[in-house]
Amino acid sequence: MRFTIYLLFTLSSSFLLLSCKQNEVPSYLSELDPLTVYPEKAAPNKSISVSEGISFIDYDKLLFGRIAGTAVTNSGNVFIGDWDANKIYVFDKYGVYLDEIGGEGSGPGEFRSIYYMKIFGNKLYAYDFNLRRLSLFSTEDHSLLSVQLMKFDGKKNSELSGRSSDSFHILDSQNFLIQFVPGLFDAPDDKRIQYLYIVSQNGKILSDKILELPWGKEFITDRVDPKFLVVPYARKALINVSNGFIYTLWTEDLAVKKIDLNGSFISAFYYPIRKEKLSRQELLSLKDFEDPHSQSMIKDAALPDTWPPISDFIIDDESRFWISVHTKETKTKAWWILNEQGELIARFNWPEDRAIRHVLNGNIYTLEDDQETGVDQIYRYGFVLN
Repeated sequence: MRFTIYLLFTLSSSFLLLSCKQNEVPSYLSELDPLTVYPEKAAPNKSISVSEGISFIDYDKLLFGRIAGTAVTNSGNVFIGDWDANKIYVFDKYGVYLDEIGGEGSGPGEFRSIYYMKIFGNKLYAYDFNLRRLSLFSTEDHSLLSVQLMKFDGKKNSELSGRSSDSFHILDSQNFLIQFVPGLFDAPDDKRIQYLYIVSQNGKILSDKILELPWGKEFITDRVDPKFLVVPYARKALINVSNGFIYTLWTEDLAVKKIDLNGSFISAFYYPIRKEKLSRQELLSLKDFEDPHSQSMIKDAALPDTWPPISDFIIDDESRFWISVHTKETKTKAWWILNEQGELIARFNWPEDRAIRHVLNGNIYTLEDDQETGVDQIYRYGFVLN
């Protein structure tokens, strides 16, 4: 297969295109055509300024558990899922509490485990992983609109046998892109694969398998004394949908592929970036792995030489890509803002404990630990690109 790779350097307002040898990019990217390769030290064309944040949870007025997911409307209302109470709380754009949705149970509009939430138009889509059920609510009066089971018969599609729907991406008002995954203990830690299909709102599979991507490498398992750990050093596939295209990023590299809804490759871009060394002792010192069983699993795990350079991949309401990059500073991430072609718009450092979840209408929405209470908080920060 013939292919062309471009290396882009910024010279004033123009670009100089130079050919680039195949061995300058990872092998799994080198045969992609077209692939745009940007220089490691590309200069952004804008800077970003961020204003002081406001909180969306008042624990003096509202008893709140662990946050299971969040979603934001175009008007700025925020929906926050409570994992423990199996409720969704609604706040206006100023952080004022408005209403609650759902509750513990298996009836219409109730939840056993709120897992994933998205907003499309004036509908809130809330996925219950335990019930394998998708509930749709009005974002205006918060009423229940419909409930759809997302359980699929492996006898009708043998490739889905033993698999469950894990998360979804909204394509339009009627259709979803759904990720189907195996059980954590059904395949070796490094052999788990997810399948992507288009599924209608009424639960009918509309496509052949669109993509196969690695899944679950962020989990390591102990099959003797059954337990799994979410480990921060594992590579994983990050997926977004925007303007009718699928964008995938493997966290080993700052490289984004654009794929159509038939699964055909369209284009890709790549930035070479530095990868920081990983040590087992560094992992063993983390608070999440303090218990003896976790310590034993980490000691026995096969570790990569480096941290994955990428942690997060978000597409905002203006189709900009927000990608977080690992840094030497353990409590800081470098966030890159790029356009759909991969050109660098801005870059800024951001505290790691202020996890960015949404970017919408000139605001950054984060999930944070309250330093005084140790509980989760949702904050909103305004930003301007200068």
